[in-house]
Order: sequence, then structure tokens, then C-alpha cells
Amino acid sequence: MGTLNKSLAALWCLAAAAHAWAAADDYPTKPVRLVIPFAAGGGADITARIVSQEMGEALGQRFVVENRPGASNVIATQHVARAEPDGYTLLWITDVHSINEALNRLGKLPSKLPYQSLKDFEPVGQVIALQIALMASKKSGIASVQDLTARARSGGVPLNAGHNGDGSPHYLAFLRMQQVGGYKLNEIPYPGSGPAAVAVQAGEIDLAFGTVGSALQLSKSNRVNLLAVSSAERDTLAPDVPTLAESGYNGLSIQSWMGVLAPKGVPADRLAKLNAALAKALAAPEVVKQLQAGGTTPKAGTREQFGQLIARDADKIEAIYKGSAKQP
Repeated sequence: MGTLNKSLAALWCLAAAAHAWAAADDYPTKPVRLVIPFAAGGGADITARIVSQEMGEALGQRFVVENRPGASNVIATQHVARAEPDGYTLLWITDVHSINEALNRLGKLPSKLPYQSLKDFEPVGQVIALQIALMASKKSGIASVQDLTARARSGGVPLNAGHNGDGSPHYLAFLRMQQVGGYKLNEIPYPGSGPAAVAVQAGEIDLAFGTVGSALQLSKSNRVNLLAVSSAERDTLAPDVPTLAESGYNGLSIQSWMGVLAPKGVPADRLAKLNAALAKALAAPEVVKQLQAGGTTPKAGTREQFGQLIARDADKIEAIYKGSAKQP
């Protein structure tokens, strides 16, 4: 009887293991929820819907987008950090994730983050890289980065630089330009990059950053002077436009990005499936066409590469703030 019981127990264990393996192999068996920390209709939301639909087709399951805006992305991020680590709840992030981590370290947030940005999540993969471009108003007479630098260092009235708020990539780019260039700008915050772009077109301010796509359109219609892009390399959408680094601002590289995270503890095989589905989605011609039309560049890569990007950007942003006179 004992031998029979042992045999039955062994068979039961084998059956359970086979069932678990099949469950993992069949993932996903139900819709996957993608939480977005932004309101519906914005750039991040639109991009997420385009990409997640294609990911769903690759995996044979629907992706359900859930918008949870508020508190500089903290509400959505905390929600996913506490979710079951089964691969059915994912988080869409932007470079704000790294910015929040840097500001948290520096004590510049209203309260401490209720999660660990680098430890409570698993990287699924990067989705896009979004370069920003430096524009000057026609009224300013600034036609190149060299013109800008000479004017800023002249000791006259500081140039007016519009950005979309402390901690934004536009703010960080201007902050780093001042550190490298050795001058001061008169920084003017706007409630978004759109109002800043309107102001630079009207000549109300001298300088502003915008997406490469929007800056190109404004430049072609002769409404602004397009000076440079902020990425380490020239943008494929504007190959004739120099980088800030090659225009005298060595090492200056600021860019936005988007990607996908999962809660810590999601099985490795499920993460691998998600990364493969993401890569397939980003290679789909229609997805590439839609993303490029929006001025973004698809950026598929490994999970490890995305994790390194998040950590590296947090360190870089922290260092930029520490090099600023505004750091308390």
C-alpha cells in the first residue's frame, strides 16, 4: 500500500509540474492589462495603444489599456508595483520614471516615493526614443548654436528660455546647457511644450525645446530657427541638424523615451514572451509608420538594455541637479 501511495504521489507531482509548465507555456490565457500613468488622448496614450494592440496580436490575447493619471505618474506606478506578478498587469512608462527616481534621491519630491523605482519592477523593454530639438525665435536673430553661445556669454540681457517645468527633459537640457556653456538663461516655465512652442514662434521668448517632428514643421514653415537636437547622435528624422554635443556642448545628451515594466517577480519565461512580442510589434511596418509619423523612433532592445537605460538616466539626472546652483 505504501508503494502504491508513493507511486500515486509521484504521478500527482508530475501531473502538477506538467500543468504548471503548460500554463507558463500557454501564457497569456486571458487579456493583459496595460496601465498608463497619463490621461487618454495624449502622446503616451496613443503610442501605447498602437503598440499594445500589435503586441496582443503577436501573443494571441487582447491588451486592455487602463489610464491612471495623477501625482506625476506615482498613482499608476504604485498600483502596478502592488499587482500580482503574473504578467497580466503591466506599466507603460516614460523617462519620468527615471526623473522621479532622481528627484526622490535628492528629496525634491513632495513626499517619498511609495515604491522603489529600480527594484520593484522588471523591465519588459524600451518602445521608443524621442529626441528633442532646440528652437530659436526668428525675432532673436539666433541662427545657430554658436550664435546662441556667443549671445549668452556676452554679458548682456539673459536669453529667455521656455520649458515645460522643473524635472522635464526640456528643463534638464537647458540646465545642462548652462552648466557646460558657463552662462545663465532666464528660464520661464510653461504648462506644457505646446504653449512654449507658441511663445517662441511669437517671439515672446528666445529659446524652446520641442519634439524633432514639431520643430521640423515649424522650421520648414519659417516660423522658428531649428538649431540642434539633444541626442548623442543625429536624428534620423533630421539628419542635417547637428547635435548639441557636436556644436560645442560635449557630452550633452538628453532624450525622452517610453517603455514597459512589469511587477517584480514575474516569471522569466513570461517576461521573455512579452519582450519578443514587443520586438515583433515594433518591427511591424504599420506600427513603424505610425510612430515615425508622430516624430518618434521605434527602439526595440533587450530587457537588460532597458533596465540599464532606466538606471543610467536616473544617475545622470541626479548628477545634473547636483551640478546646478539650484540644488539645495
